[in-house]
Amino acid sequence: MTEPTTPHLTLLGATGRLGRALQRTTTQACVGLSRRVPLAAGLHRHVRGDCCDPVALAAALHGAGAVVHLCAFDAAAAESANAAAHALGLAGVPLVFASALAERGQAAWQEPEDADLAADPGDAYGCGKHAARVAFERGWPGPVLSVRLPQLAAWDDPTCRESTYIDSVRATGTAWLPGSGEQRPAVVPTDTAAALMLAWLAAHPQESARVAAAHPAPRPLRVLVEALLVGAGLPPHTAPHPDCQWRGPHSSSDEAVASGAALRWLPAPQWPDLVVWHRGLGERLVAPGR
Repeated sequence: MTEPTTPHLTLLGATGRLGRALQRTTTQACVGLSRRVPLAAGLHRHVRGDCCDPVALAAALHGAGAVVHLCAFDAAAAESANAAAHALGLAGVPLVFASALAERGQAAWQEPEDADLAADPGDAYGCGKHAARVAFERGWPGPVLSVRLPQLAAWDDPTCRESTYIDSVRATGTAWLPGSGEQRPAVVPTDTAAALMLAWLAAHPQESARVAAAHPAPRPLRVLVEALLVGAGLPPHTAPHPDCQWRGPHSSSDEAVASGAALRWLPAPQWPDLVVWHRGLGERLVAPGR
């Protein structure tokens, strides 16, 4: 397959939920790197390999006009990408780094998005994301957008965790909820997270930035699950789980996140109504052939 005639978008970690969403959302030709073979034909070219393999990275990054890194879980992965970008002369090429809310301790989720705060020392995943973000900001040869992602929801995820609520209603007549059910989880659909990343790239950034991709209008978990059940054609019966220690598909506590900076590139009207979105998810989860 020939190379794209214009600078392409390179997706490192292209075959996961967010990688697939980016392929659906962008109008650019995409070159993807991943260890798995793509499930759908959304890539102009696919490089099979590890995100720390310099040969695979060189093949995927060659000719890139923009890069989204979805599989940097530690400083080593970030430094491998930085080295490959410098070797290829990608000066000025923007990078989006998919980080996580866990990059900082939950007590600091409402602190300013550009604050340089550390992860909980006991959270290995969060510490790895924090180290990767620092490495990218210090070593990538162009502007970097670090996007702290909350729990992502995807209609095309075969292991969709929201299906737990549907299974519960079918088995017991009730969808059991973690916590009171009135907590507002930080949930964002993958297509919305992808749109935010692409909007920043489309603005031709000259400077690095940090944002939290939290929905500007979060809704109570009970309301979201009831919409999911209605979409699935099931009775919207929900109740707090009798075991207060039960760990369900969502957090049992509020997940308040400062996220105003994200609205600079993706204004509030472009974020989906979460109730409508979950109703549609319920429809998809029970559709024939899923």
